Amino acid sequence: MIYTEKIKIKPNKILENRLILLCNNSRFIYNFLLSESKKYKKELKEIVPMKEITNYRKKYRLLVSESRMYDKYGEIYDDEFQKILKSTPSQIVDKECEFLKKAWDDTIEFIKKNEKAKKPKSLEKIHTSPVFKKINKDKMSFTIHRKNETNFKIDKNILKISKMEFKISKCRFIKLIDPSKDIKLITITKSNYGWYLSICIEIPNNVFSRNLTHKEVGIDWGVSKFATDSDGNYYSFKDEDNYKKYLKMEKRIKKLNKILSNKKNKNYNWYKSNRYMKLRNKISKLYESMANIRRNFIHHVSKYYLMNYDSIVIEDIKSSNMMKNHKLARSIAESMFYTWKVILTYKSLWYGNNLSLVSPRNTSQKCSSCGNIKTGDDKLQLKEKVYKCNNCGLEMDRDYNASINILNKSK
Repeated sequence: MIYTEKIKIKPNKILENRLILLCNNSRFIYNFLLSESKKYKKELKEIVPMKEITNYRKKYRLLVSESRMYDKYGEIYDDEFQKILKSTPSQIVDKECEFLKKAWDDTIEFIKKNEKAKKPKSLEKIHTSPVFKKINKDKMSFTIHRKNETNFKIDKNILKISKMEFKISKCRFIKLIDPSKDIKLITITKSNYGWYLSICIEIPNNVFSRNLTHKEVGIDWGVSKFATDSDGNYYSFKDEDNYKKYLKMEKRIKKLNKILSNKKNKNYNWYKSNRYMKLRNKISKLYESMANIRRNFIHHVSKYYLMNYDSIVIEDIKSSNMMKNHKLARSIAESMFYTWKVILTYKSLWYGNNLSLVSPRNTSQKCSSCGNIKTGDDKLQLKEKVYKCNNCGLEMDRDYNASINILNKSK
């Protein structure tokens, strides 16, 4: 079983400078490989194969070893920068090569889908090739994979990677880890709250254990009530302890955004201003903390259902289609249905639950008692919170009725 643990690290100034340097180097390597692959596409007008990207990787290594690395104008960099590039681990180059191949595959798939759907306007707006990574816009991160048995070492709760040391005492399965075999990937990222270390490890299947309940539940996802199950229970984000703190953050962001927009209007070179960058970082930190509060709530709700029910049934909803309604787009995005679905899928594998996705068609319009479906003028509107059946006279909460229908669809 593959398991990923994310740990917050507090590096000193020397280690932090080393991490920033490796993040910048990984971005430089990706941009170099991308520029070479774009030249190939311009010349031959073909899809860049993986073999060609591996050739660019060999070219990069040769240029670095001979200290002949050049910029986009063809000028060779100074000796200091050449030494910095030599100090980067070879695993980072390999992973950036894989990321570039994935980026090419994703762009080609997206273009093919739009061509089949006959949407030329959407093709004009997007790029026909992957985009270069920028310092301010893209997140700072780098990934190191296991190449040899001696890549990763653990000694007294300290993880050693290419002349760097990190404390991983907070890792849940540190006693079960064999660094030469179990650790697959290590990703280090910089967030607004600091540095984080993600360890991708392989653990035994029986680590997550729970008691079997032999119970089934259908869960209806909504905006006002986050989750309503077929047993009559419901969970709302407004009942969360941190909800008042969440509202205060929203008000704070509105005020700061007004100040930020004034800085743009008054100062011509606003993007060069240090005060502008400080304010922008403040806003991004608030957005991240809001997202963490919502994600924490989803984790608590998902764990409750995973521990108390053996089989869980939810709707297979595409939230991107629902967000086309601009009146509800923000509230739908904040409810984070996609993350809810992802968390349930991977945690159900850990705990041995059976998760099934059913079609959301007519789940809210169908009567759970007699099976009558409302159509035409009798169709249930979004503002109506109570379901009233004209056939059998059933009256109940619309979300509770929908959750029973979701459970019945799986049988």
